Amino acid sequence: MACLIPLSTERGLLALIFFASLLTTWYWTNYPGFLPDVPEWLGLKLVQLYGAENAEQIADLEVIVGLVVCLIFYSAIAVIFLGIRRAVAEREVNL
Repeated sequence: MACLIPLSTERGLLALIFFASLLTTWYWTNYPGFLPDVPEWLGLKLVQLYGAENAEQIADLEVIVGLVVCLIFYSAIAVIFLGIRRAVAEREVNL
């Protein structure tokens, strides 16, 4: 099966991480029960740091937090995947 985004390039992997993060953030903000909620104390602290004064600014903060969390999550998965792929490639060479 052909892959639309070549994962062998850095651009392809970054694009995959970015679009997966966008999709997950969209789903998380539209269907809040999909992933766990941010703890109340952390949410209040983020609102205070961001300086949100109305509901629209809080919605913007939700999207920012969602994107940051998803980018970190998918980046960690990519690093683990690349490490496993490198280890398997080295093991096949040593055989």
